[in-house]
Amino acid sequence: MDLRDKQLFLARLEDEFEVDVAYRSIVEHRKKYGGIELSELDKAPKTVTLDHNLALYKQQNSPFFWCRVKLPKKKAGYARRSTEKKTIQEASMAASAIRVEVIAQFEAGTLKSQVKNTWGQVCWGLIHELNEDIIVRKSQGEMRPSSGDYKSIIENHLLPFSDWQQKNIKDIEYPELIQMKKVFDSQDLGKTTVVKRKTALKLIFEYAKRQRFVTSSQVPDLPEFEWVKGEEGKPFEVKDRDIIVSNFFNFLESSRNNKITRHRRKLLPLYYNLLCATGMRPGKEVMELRWTDLSIGTFTVSMQTKNAISLTVVSGKMSKKVKQGQKIERISREFLIDAKAALTLEQLYYVRYGFEKNIHEILEENRDDKMFQGYEGRPAKLEESFKQYMTYLKKDLQKYYSLYSARHEFINTKLEEGVSIEDIAALCGNKIQTIETYYMKFRSMKRAARILSEEDIRMFNPDPDDFKNKQI
Repeated sequence: MDLRDKQLFLARLEDEFEVDVAYRSIVEHRKKYGGIELSELDKAPKTVTLDHNLALYKQQNSPFFWCRVKLPKKKAGYARRSTEKKTIQEASMAASAIRVEVIAQFEAGTLKSQVKNTWGQVCWGLIHELNEDIIVRKSQGEMRPSSGDYKSIIENHLLPFSDWQQKNIKDIEYPELIQMKKVFDSQDLGKTTVVKRKTALKLIFEYAKRQRFVTSSQVPDLPEFEWVKGEEGKPFEVKDRDIIVSNFFNFLESSRNNKITRHRRKLLPLYYNLLCATGMRPGKEVMELRWTDLSIGTFTVSMQTKNAISLTVVSGKMSKKVKQGQKIERISREFLIDAKAALTLEQLYYVRYGFEKNIHEILEENRDDKMFQGYEGRPAKLEESFKQYMTYLKKDLQKYYSLYSARHEFINTKLEEGVSIEDIAALCGNKIQTIETYYMKFRSMKRAARILSEEDIRMFNPDPDDFKNKQI
């Protein structure tokens, strides 16, 4: 192969790796044996940091230095431009001028993003947009904007899903959504939850389309997610319940020295116990409770006056505004707490404040603090902690549970104890029809011992000896 053929061969190289190998071989040869003097670009390191927000770097196959400009807004990423200069001094001066131009374009909204549009970036972009919508709607008097629900779903369920955060939004296609469907279907979600998650998913792709990250043809079809009819849910299996209760301490210790996480995990068993002891809905009903929502009253039994303690729920699904004298107050319901709930509140008080008080002393003190509060006033995010706990116990549990299982556990337990449906409905803030229709673990076999007579029981449970005698 003569010189001309070799030149043609090198000129026809298309594979990036082969071009790089040939280039490096020539450079190394020149370093070792001399020849054409290496340029300043060849000698320079891959990256030259000029300051915290500006750097020069070598772009493969480019004869010039390129610059990387950090954009001023959080998560906005970087802008990259060629300096069209071959020396560090000239490229540095050009990069400074490019930065001024790029930031001006960015602040004017005319800079075309060069950042890869990942699933995580798209989700955060939509979350910021929803935050602005929430502020506007609340200023207009809307107490609970639906955009808040979608923001929460995206933050807690869609954004952290699997390993999608670094995937380009264009790479989230129907097969990936089927993967998501399988995970959500296994969680036995209610219809409302499923519809909201699907709507939030749709909002993500609509946002990506508005930002020109994807075209209409690149938006995948959304699969149909399965849901559990009505409010019926699964209480804890006995074995699973024992595993959940006995592993809270191990879960706490696994958080090591992270103060925020450890504080949440100290609160988690108390949150779980209070839900199981009261049947309250997870989320706002509990997280907005204050110590001042506890009150003491009296009742009469066997001609004697006794004390009882009640708790007023002022937030959540069933809350509403009522007029109390000259004031408008938000109230949901008031219900009696039992000894288990009172003991849980005493333990919670100790975890929060570091010293012991009984329920009467807590009532007398009448603190206006929220009962559940995160480390140094941060949000507690206990629903998120419980999901992490379920992942932690995944290999040991027979089923996946949400915190709503504690509510179902409470309702079914009360039914089995013979508490009237009317009283349970009042305790839980449900309609009587909902209890009758959906919470039917209590149905038939659970009532058999109370309904069937001894004669009925003998009829369905014959003595084996009697059966043998009849055959003879």
